[in-house]
Amino acid sequence: MNRIKIPTPDQIPPAALSLLDAVKKQLGMVPNLIKILSISLVALEGYMHLNEASSKSKLDAKTRERIALAIAEIMVNRSGVSSDPKAAAAVYFATRVVQKRGHVSDADFNAVKAAGYTQAEIVEMFIHVAFDSLTSFINAAAQIEVDFPMVNPLSRTAA
Repeated sequence: MNRIKIPTPDQIPPAALSLLDAVKKQLGMVPNLIKILSISLVALEGYMHLNEASSKSKLDAKTRERIALAIAEIMVNRSGVSSDPKAAAAVYFATRVVQKRGHVSDADFNAVKAAGYTQAEIVEMFIHVAFDSLTSFINAAAQIEVDFPMVNPLSRTAA
């Protein structure tokens, strides 16, 4: 059950309607998260601007998605991984940023650099971590019914 009620169309500020239309054009639907953000034009605009800016990242789409999934995994206390070594370094670094609340070690920082990421790409990782954490925090705190396709839980094997 959502803690914040999903607004009906008549409860959405008129200035937010064009933004919701743009989301619907892009995704074919308006996710509940976006509907809830629409009750505050400031929140909706901020979220969408950050999303737009992060989509221009030098990180490839697969790595950005892997980071998003890793952050989601952390939020549900699971472990996100990648089979691509370079992407794995980015995912590991992103998870360390979250786990250490930004206070990553020199070893963590040097490992992602050694994997071939530039300073600009590392800064972009911070943006993706912030955006994906923001999304997860809002979904969790407001107990939003997630209406995107669910990711299957990771299988756990005994070590």
